[in-house]
Amino acid sequence: MSLEFSPSVISHMKDCILELFWSKSDLYDFFRNSGCPRRHMPLKNELVDMKRYQIVDSVFRNLFATPDKGIIHLRNMLETLSQWDYFDPYYFEELNKLDRSKAESYINKLNIIYKDYTHKLKQQKKNKIEQSSISKKTILLEEIHNEYMSLLISKDSNGRIISSQKRGYHFENLIMKIAQREEFDVTEPFKIKGEQID
Repeated sequence: MSLEFSPSVISHMKDCILELFWSKSDLYDFFRNSGCPRRHMPLKNELVDMKRYQIVDSVFRNLFATPDKGIIHLRNMLETLSQWDYFDPYYFEELNKLDRSKAESYINKLNIIYKDYTHKLKQQKKNKIEQSSISKKTILLEEIHNEYMSLLISKDSNGRIISSQKRGYHFENLIMKIAQREEFDVTEPFKIKGEQID
């Protein structure tokens, strides 16, 4: 189960990363700490010839090229960025290379996006569980109907006559399926010392 990120969310993430990290090694460390595999990262010796935005674009492009479009790594990054609270004084205050108000603005946007995203994920999961439950109940209802009809006409689904003893097993199976459909906890019958416990 996954929800893809829109281009605007990706753009916000990229902008936020560039507003938080000035040194290329800090950029590299952020991606590694977010779980990005090394194979999706530029080699450390390539960083020298790359601009900061090129490093960011390269990582995102490589993640998008994977079968799952890097959804897990992007989700990790989004969560990390949405809760970011460290602003390196060296780059933000001493050198004035980064603007804290811009960085905080992006963080606040990503925080809202992350909350909305997790809400949608939970809703999607809930819907899937409900759909599964409805589907299971529908199948069980059909099985209950078939079991009941077998008992009523004393013949199984293959048209064979059901003996008195087998009717007991069919009835037991019918009760079990009804209990399962109503979401009661039931166990299969078992035998101890030749006696069956239903």
